[in-house]
Amino acid sequence: MPPLHEPLPQPFAPGDFVSTGRDDRGLRRLAERGLLVRVVRGAYVPSETWQAFSPRQRYLTLVQASLSRLDGALTASHWSAAAVWGFPVPKSWPKVVETIDERRESSSRTSRIIRRPGTIDPGDLVDWHGVRVTSPARTATDLALTYGFDDGVLVMDFALHSALGEHERLREEIKVQIEAQIEQRPHLRRARAARAAVDFADPLAESPLETISRITIARQRFPAPTLQETLADDAGTIGRPDCCWREYGLLGEVDGDLKYTDPAFMGGRSAAQVVRNEKTRQRRFENLPWVRRVVRWGAREARDPQALSSILSAAGLPRLPAREALVLPGRRTA
Repeated sequence: MPPLHEPLPQPFAPGDFVSTGRDDRGLRRLAERGLLVRVVRGAYVPSETWQAFSPRQRYLTLVQASLSRLDGALTASHWSAAAVWGFPVPKSWPKVVETIDERRESSSRTSRIIRRPGTIDPGDLVDWHGVRVTSPARTATDLALTYGFDDGVLVMDFALHSALGEHERLREEIKVQIEAQIEQRPHLRRARAARAAVDFADPLAESPLETISRITIARQRFPAPTLQETLADDAGTIGRPDCCWREYGLLGEVDGDLKYTDPAFMGGRSAAQVVRNEKTRQRRFENLPWVRRVVRWGAREARDPQALSSILSAAGLPRLPAREALVLPGRRTA
C-alpha cells in the first residue's frame, strides 16, 4: 500500500489571530501585501511556504483547508485522494476538491468542490489527520470508472509498483480489491475500460512516463516491451532499461526530467554526473552482442503517438498485424 502523504502546515484562520487583534480583514490585507496566500475563504498560508510547496503540496493544502472546514460526512476521493496517497497525475492537479457525499443522489459542482454520490464501505475509508480519504484500491477504481482507461492504468501501475518491495501476495491483494470494486459497479459506462486497466497494469512500470509510453506503444500496434530487465556484461550489471525488445535487438529509455533534477533519482550526484553516468551506461548497453540500437524519448514523444511511432519505426521495430495487436479502450475525459 502506498504511504499516506505527510500532513502539511495548517493554513491560518481568522480565529488563530484573535489574540493578536487581527481578524479576517487583517489577513486579507496581509494577502494583498503579498505576505499571505489565500487558499480558500478564511484559510491562508505564508507566501514563503506556498512558494516552496510543490504542485502536489499546494493541491493537498487546498484539499485539507476545504474539507477541514466542511462537515465530516464528505470523503476526499478521486484525484483529491490520489494526491494524499502520492499517486501520479496525468498532467496537472485539478483546481477543485473531489469528494464522495453518501447523502447525495446526484453530483453537484461549484468552483471549489465536486460532490459525487456513492456508498463507501468502512474498509475503504482511511483517516488522514482528520480528513476522510478513500483507500488506494477504491481511489484507483474511482479514477478508472470516472476518467477512463489511461488514468486508471496510471494509478494502478503506481499502486502495484509501490507494493513491489513487499510480498507478491500484497500486489495480488491490491489487484483483487480493485477487481472487486469494479464488479460492485458493473452498470457504470466505463466498467469495461476499468477492467481493461486492471489487466494492463504492470508493477514493473517505474514512472508515469513509462506507463504513458507503454499505452502509446500498445495503441500504435507495436510489440509489448519487457520492462526493467536486468542486463549485464563482462564487467558486471549494467542496469535495467525501461523497455527491452530482445527479439529485435532494441532497448528503449524514457527520459523524464526527474532523472536529472529529483534527488530521489540522482542519489547524491550532480546533474552533470548523472548525464556522464547515463552515457557510460548507454555505451555498455550498445556493446552487448545482441543489441542493435538504444533509443530514447521524453515526455512530449511519450504523449504524441506519431512522434513515438516515428522513433520506434526508425529503430526497426515492426508493427503487429491488426489481428495480433492489443485493442485498448480509447481515452476519454470526465
